[in-house]
Amino acid sequence: MPNPAALTTTLAEGANWATYYNDNANVKVDDNTTVYKAELSGSTITLTDTGSKIIKAGEAVVLSSSTSEVTLTYTATPSTGDYAGNSLLGSNTAVTQESGYTYYALANLTNDLGFYKVSSGLNIPANKAYIKVDNSLAREFIGIDGMATSIDQTVKSPTENATYYDLNGRRVENPTNGMYIVNGKKVIIK
Repeated sequence: MPNPAALTTTLAEGANWATYYNDNANVKVDDNTTVYKAELSGSTITLTDTGSKIIKAGEAVVLSSSTSEVTLTYTATPSTGDYAGNSLLGSNTAVTQESGYTYYALANLTNDLGFYKVSSGLNIPANKAYIKVDNSLAREFIGIDGMATSIDQTVKSPTENATYYDLNGRRVENPTNGMYIVNGKKVIIK
């Protein structure tokens, strides 16, 4: 069996990030890479290390590497990773969005690593992980727990060019007094 294709990674939070899915075989990652499951709870995704360098066939994952390239190889060795509660989905072929649902893909936009709403009509590429939620629960952005953990600064008034998200991950056009996430950091507006 040939080796899986190299992944395109996104630099954010001091690491290179990617998602992966394959239901054909178990896949081993290199020593520089950590394999995470993602659990969606309300407006937050919590990444948890699966505890294994082997991705179980049929499990969608988030990968974090200290290098810009992630090396993947097929293996017959079973995964000992914990995938309980994993909210990620994936497919070996491109996924067409289903009406009534909103799809999210991992991205780093305006220095905010998280899961962003995929534009209607776009397909999810093959072998990528994604999240699918009912339209009634949709928002623009789903933050990753732990990525925005400290309060960066106190701001007297909102900055015009900044993109603000409330603590539920919804984009806010006109922020008022309160706490928001801007560029991956919690900010207080007074």
